[in-house]
Amino acid sequence: MIAMCAVLLLVETATAEDTPAEVFKNLYSRKILDAKDTTIPDDDLRLAKEILKGVRSNKLSDELVVLMCDAVYDLASGWYAGHSIAYSAMDHLARTVPAQIHHCWQRRLELRLNRLRLAKSASRKQTAARDYVGALRAATDALSKAGKYRTANIYIRKALSMSVEFRLPGVAETRRKAVRLSAMLKVLLRRDALEKKLQADPADIKIREQLIHLHVIDMNDPGGAVKILNEDCDELLRTYVTLAAKPLDKLETMTLKELATWYARLADSASLNGKQAMLRRCEACWVRFLDTYTKKDTTRIKAAMDLSKVRRELKKLGAGPSRGAGVPVAVSTRWPCTIGGLLFVWWNASATNTVPGSGGSFGQKCIPAPRGGARITSRGTMELGKGAFVAGSGANDRLLSACKRSNAFTVEAMICPDDLRQAGPARIISFSQDGQDRNFTVGQEKDKLVFRLRTVSSRDQNNTMTLFELSAKKWHHVVITYTASSGASSKRSHGMLDAYLNGRRMSRKTLSPGLLSGWKPMHLIFGDEYAASRDWSGQLQGIAIYSRAISASEIVAKYRSVKPTLDDLNRKKTTLRPPGDQKHHDRRRRKKGDRR
Repeated sequence: MIAMCAVLLLVETATAEDTPAEVFKNLYSRKILDAKDTTIPDDDLRLAKEILKGVRSNKLSDELVVLMCDAVYDLASGWYAGHSIAYSAMDHLARTVPAQIHHCWQRRLELRLNRLRLAKSASRKQTAARDYVGALRAATDALSKAGKYRTANIYIRKALSMSVEFRLPGVAETRRKAVRLSAMLKVLLRRDALEKKLQADPADIKIREQLIHLHVIDMNDPGGAVKILNEDCDELLRTYVTLAAKPLDKLETMTLKELATWYARLADSASLNGKQAMLRRCEACWVRFLDTYTKKDTTRIKAAMDLSKVRRELKKLGAGPSRGAGVPVAVSTRWPCTIGGLLFVWWNASATNTVPGSGGSFGQKCIPAPRGGARITSRGTMELGKGAFVAGSGANDRLLSACKRSNAFTVEAMICPDDLRQAGPARIISFSQDGQDRNFTVGQEKDKLVFRLRTVSSRDQNNTMTLFELSAKKWHHVVITYTASSGASSKRSHGMLDAYLNGRRMSRKTLSPGLLSGWKPMHLIFGDEYAASRDWSGQLQGIAIYSRAISASEIVAKYRSVKPTLDDLNRKKTTLRPPGDQKHHDRRRRKKGDRR
């Protein structure tokens, strides 16, 4: 605490002429010299922790954050025991100063490479090589997202070389990434050449339209294409490019149909990478269209057929997950299946339970703490009744800020009620303070699953919505999605709440007003209220919370991924690992059949 106060005091008393380097020198130069004069690692690591605590606890200029995080790295990275401290410093720097992402990844990779060089035994070398290649792949993804394709290409080539040398898994996927990045570098060279030509002759409409198509198709960047449009461009091109740059949830239903058809036409004449990108966008448009188009007529049937055709084409191309702008995160066969907007995840006690980081930062662990009589069963599930599990403050902050910003959320869980006499309602999952003050609550009222939600004001937070019926001693896969659209004012906004049981939509509710602007800081808790007694008796597993309303197709994919686990749990069998693809479960069934 004294160290943090000293940092804050020196920063506040620094004059306008003091540069960040001078402030840093006044704070730490003498301490760093004293620590380096000794050969004891404890001195270096103690000072590194002190500086890291200071930079985390104060609002400092970007230049000072860079100096302090680099000092932590220099002090801690020389000692094996300090590698985690050095990693934490680079992680903080990447999140606080995004412009330093390349620098941060370079230093993270240095640590991994040093561990590989220091490894003596074959097994340790193999483990260190796997960690180094994993870091190279993560750096490639982060730098590609930041638009640093040249550096990302260098890293993925290193990852490919190391994977082959140490015979690591994932060589084929790494090779595909390397091919895609090489193709992207060629596209960037072509873009630079076209931009030079356009600067020399701005009236050349042919070059301008080539550059627009390059941005839309090969770079998957309609937003960049919009900046190049002018009145001389074709009217249809101007219309579609402008629509492509908008989020799908901002487009009218029939506009989605037209945009999907346009993407399909572009895919016909595109390169391999461009074809995949356009088909992904086409797929996203059809999925959104089918979610919003309620009529059961020939238009819907044709749209479903076109979606199936697009997916067949993607399968032929071997297209991997897409992260293009405006395109939903691709759905995996492994739970949680989709990570776009993921805020909290907890499969069971044996899983990693990590929310992926963004901008090159490490992921956030989700470790609910038990309270009262709550415990973890031998199957790794939460057992609730006269107790609860409480999420940490980090999850509370993420949930509040992200959902207020998006005016949408999804709550997913596998639940097993002990009996159908519970009422109040008994709290299964609640983002609340006490029995009266909440943002949302998923609860049980006898044989019904119910939901309460605060929107614009606190007056609506006690309105109980009945979703569907439950069964005692049986596991259910439950998904609740909510999204709001604003009207002329927040009071005229309306929201749509959908509840799904085992992949099927069971109910839909409309709320008005619907915005989540009335949400307040609360506590995410499982099995009870935070400051009141509303115990729920049962078991929980497979909890995921998002800052968006996931689509119906994503929910079906989720149910398919957890169905083997649901069946095992309902048969009282142990299931500790997150579910993988269906082949694993089919293989187990074949083996059982052979034994019979």
